[in-house]
Amino acid sequence: MRLENILAELRAPRDRLDNVIAALGGSGSKTTRRRRMSALARRRISEGMKKRWGARQGHAAKPRASGRRQMSAAGRKRISEAQKARWAKQRSASA
Repeated sequence: MRLENILAELRAPRDRLDNVIAALGGSGSKTTRRRRMSALARRRISEGMKKRWGARQGHAAKPRASGRRQMSAAGRKRISEAQKARWAKQRSASA
């Protein structure tokens, strides 16, 4: 007998046992990896679904504004002044 034939005869029962172990829930030597999706792909899918749902419900599809929301200068100033007042109150309480 040739060496390849002997190895093939030995591998066949081993493969069957591996399949049985995997089927019974044991951790076999073969593991599957989860497929990762890029952020761009997730966004495309999300926008497509929103468009389809909007069309189904009778809404016009509106594109999402890119990036983060912008705060007005007045809003930033109010927050800054309120924080400065909190710091001043905390300093006066600790002194």
